[in-house]
Amino acid sequence: MKTIILINGPKRSGKNYVSELIKSLEEDTQEFSIAEPAKRIIAKTMGISVEDLNEYKDDDDYGLEIKVYPNNQPSATINYLNFRSILQIFAVDSMMEEFGKTIWVEKCAADIDKSKKVFNIVTDFRFPFEEKVFRELADTKGYEVVTIKIFNDDLKLNDSHISENALKDFKFNYTINNTGKPDLNNTVKSIIKSIKAKSLDLY
Repeated sequence: MKTIILINGPKRSGKNYVSELIKSLEEDTQEFSIAEPAKRIIAKTMGISVEDLNEYKDDDDYGLEIKVYPNNQPSATINYLNFRSILQIFAVDSMMEEFGKTIWVEKCAADIDKSKKVFNIVTDFRFPFEEKVFRELADTKGYEVVTIKIFNDDLKLNDSHISENALKDFKFNYTINNTGKPDLNNTVKSIIKSIKAKSLDLY
């Protein structure tokens, strides 16, 4: 049965690491990102690669400086945005507001529907309505949807953007504690075993 695995967690919590573990344990796996189209658009607009955008989006020391050049006057900086803020403003605050909140997740769901893989991992699950879109697809096609929350108490985060906080009260099937960077191999193996047995542990 095709399974859609939705992974949530704050930046640097280990979402991509867990995805890599799943892929290393299950060959019949493909990774997806809801924000990937937005990243491609931003990268092309800024003249950088998606790899550069991904590398610097979690580093507040890098970003975009917007300057004005008045006639015969020194240039003046009018704004500074780090790469994560640019992504949030474009993908969420702008595009979703103008074209509907499901603009990105519907594209991702369509791509997963075309996938031939059994396990289809979404590494940037951030909103309850995204789970609803995937759930509607799953109910129509007979797929399974699984949600995983990753947290890391070592992280000192203060991002108040809605994309980082919309799932605070969401009930996940699985929760992974990545505090202290533990060996998560056995944890991920247990989750995969549970998914295959269709005995989702909701806690």
